Order: sequence, then structure tokens, then C-alpha cells
Amino acid sequence: MPGGRRDVLGVRIAPALLRFGAALPGRRYRAALSVRNLRAGSCRLRLLPPRRPQFKLIVENPEKPVAPGLQVKAVVEYYPESEEDLEDRLLLLIEEDVVDIPLLGYGGQKFIFCRYCFQFNLVENLLTPVTYGYITKLSTVMKMNSKFLYNFFFPIAVHR
Repeated sequence: MPGGRRDVLGVRIAPALLRFGAALPGRRYRAALSVRNLRAGSCRLRLLPPRRPQFKLIVENPEKPVAPGLQVKAVVEYYPESEEDLEDRLLLLIEEDVVDIPLLGYGGQKFIFCRYCFQFNLVENLLTPVTYGYITKLSTVMKMNSKFLYNFFFPIAVHR
């Protein structure tokens, strides 16, 4: 799952965001999350759940401060009820500070609208993505004002 990692306030959040792509209604999707203490001393870490009922946080928050080098592990579940795109966030409490961890749920298949002609591996002008994601199929040459389907499998690289 894309998202990388993010170091902030002496902890490492991996992945930096949780993205659930091409999610179908009525199915359950899960993603792992870890928060590692990179500080020289112990610190209190606590994950708070998202607001939307479609996202569920499963975590055992420690009662005591987390020692240096140790981590808190969690799982986020996503249960889409329809093919809509949803956004939410987890709140990570680090001592007295608060950090957002974005949650993104994308429903179904998406389209990209191409305003200009381009050839595969050679973009002559800018694509306008309807939403973020990945291409499933792409013909060698696209015609003006055409749409093509993408479904979160292969990365899109758009260069100006």
C-alpha cells in the first residue's frame, strides 16, 4: 500500500497515510500501521479512532510510556457502504502534541480525462486526474478529450 513513512516529533509513522483503493461496498479491507519511538527517552503514544463508522481502529494503546526503539502497532479496517470516496483521519497523541494520519477510501473504478493527445511514455501535455490512483490499461495513443479507466494497480507519472 502506498504511503511511505513520516518522521515527526521524534516518532516514525509507517505508513504516513492509509489508502484503500478500488474498494467494493460490503467488503472488509485492512491495513497495518506502526508508530515507533525514535527519541532518546520514553514517550507517551496514543492513537485515537476516526470519526466515520466506515473506518475502524484496532489498537492496544499502552498505559505506560513507550521506550526508545519500541513501537505501537495498529490495524485500520475499512468497510465501504457505497462506491463513494471517503476521507478521515486518525489522531496520534505524542505526549501533549497531536499529529494527523490521513485515511483515504476510494470506491470502485475511476476515470482520467485527457484534454490533449499523448502517446504512451510520452506525455505532450497535462492530464487531469479525476481522483488519485493507478492505470489498469492504456492504449498506445490516446485521442483528444478521451477517458480511460484506472483502478489503483500501476502508478501514474505525469511530467510537465
